[in-house]
Amino acid sequence: MSCCRGNGCRWPTRPAVKPHKPRYQSLGYSSGEIAAYVIEYEPKCFIFGTGAGQTARLQLFGSNNACFTFKDVIDCQDDYSFRTQRRNYEVGVFQLFPRRSYEEVTLRLTIR
Repeated sequence: MSCCRGNGCRWPTRPAVKPHKPRYQSLGYSSGEIAAYVIEYEPKCFIFGTGAGQTARLQLFGSNNACFTFKDVIDCQDDYSFRTQRRNYEVGVFQLFPRRSYEEVTLRLTIR
């Protein structure tokens, strides 16, 4: 099931909260962070694209009750690296155990 519906789910377009400028660590590496609030049954969704043979790492900070899912790749992680294909990846960030209160999280994507 896809968590991205309609528009507003591109990385880092339309962040839920405060966007951070992408940081370029060194030649061949790039990373960016986005902050968002998650609450029960309302995942935040992002899409990012990569070239074939790159290494992507996604990390989630700020909550012990939130995780991310790569559609068609993995489920409920807070740190995951993988070798990419040339395609777009859909990422959903959500609360593991639903709560009625918002939790702030920061999602970092690094591609090299």
